[in-house]
Order: sequence, then structure tokens, then C-alpha cells
Amino acid sequence: MPNTHRRNKKPSSRNCAACISIPPYQRSSFALESSDPDGSGLSKKTTKTSEMSLCFCDTSAIVKYYVTEPGSQWVWQLIDLGEPVFLVEITVAEVSAALGIMQRIGRISKRHRIQCWERFEKDCVRRYQLLPTHYRMIRTAALLCINHPLKGYDAVQVAAALLLQQALGPERPLTFVAGDKNVIAAAQAEGLAVDNPFWHIAENETSATLR
Repeated sequence: MPNTHRRNKKPSSRNCAACISIPPYQRSSFALESSDPDGSGLSKKTTKTSEMSLCFCDTSAIVKYYVTEPGSQWVWQLIDLGEPVFLVEITVAEVSAALGIMQRIGRISKRHRIQCWERFEKDCVRRYQLLPTHYRMIRTAALLCINHPLKGYDAVQVAAALLLQQALGPERPLTFVAGDKNVIAAAQAEGLAVDNPFWHIAENETSATLR
């Protein structure tokens, strides 16, 4: 896990309406406690994927594993390391929504959308650790929205990572990975180590295609 990030303070599967049936997801066994984290001072250092051991990906990051776009090659390397990757459960709905938007605006075909979704479903069962949402997480997200310019679900992503880092303890640092600058800034301000796929764009990553 990266040692290059400054930490300001120790951070305080369900069925859907889709036609495709969703299997039970692999839920994380970590018991997450509530906290009201704060911090100041942002670090903009990036992390080599080979240095990571635990990471939390939000939707803007994880979708790049399934649809090739700027930053995807770095995300592939990160996920394919085989180390624990944590997601919060709302990411399942957000990934489905993101793929739907990509199809509607013509970036991917319907067939590609279905293929990406099916791969993501399988990975939720066999690869990712899904964190369940609960009241303490939602309350933490609400407090984050007071202090940072975050959308509701983005705040839940940061809150989930903060509570996970608290459960893991300082001896097991977590890297929060997102592709949105506001989300990254909020996570950094709250004391999380962060990385952004857009900091690792390869020259040939110019359009959205199926991986």
C-alpha cells in the first residue's frame, strides 16, 4: 500500500428491475463504525499500482475497468493485481446507470452494455468486496455534504471509504480511487490516501470501447 500519501488525521445485492437476474454479491465482513472525520491539507502525489494492496473504488473509477476510456489502462493494472478491492453497494446501481447513459448517447452499443454489465455482476460475486450501506454511513455522508461540494451518492462513496479505513486501522492503509476532482478533494481533506485514473492517462486512451 502506498507510503507516499500524507494523512492529516486518522479517519475518524439485491434484485433490481432489470431482466438479467442478479446473483448474491460478495459482501465484506468488515463491521463499519460511524465517525465524523475531518482534516486539512491535500496531497496530490500519485501511487504506482504495484504499491497498492487495499483500494476502494467509486463508480467513476470502477466503470473504467469495463469500458475503455481515459485512465482505463491504469485501472486494469490496479484491479488485475488480485488484491482486495472494496466497493459500496450503491455502486451496483450506479454502474448500471453509467452503462445505460453510455448506450443512450452512443458511446457503446446495447450488446456492449449487456456484456459489460454481466462481467461486472460476475466480478461482484467473485472479485469485489461489497460494503453494505447503513444509517451510520448515510449520516456520515450527510455531514460530508455540509463540508464539501458533494452529490449525495458521491458523499456515500467517501463515507464508506472513511468508515472502512477506520475499521481497518492505520496498519492497513486504504487508497480511495475516484475519477471526480470534487470527490478526490473531499476524500483527501478527510484524511484518505487517494488516486485518480485521470492522473495516469495513456496516449491511446481517447474513446470509449468495450474492453
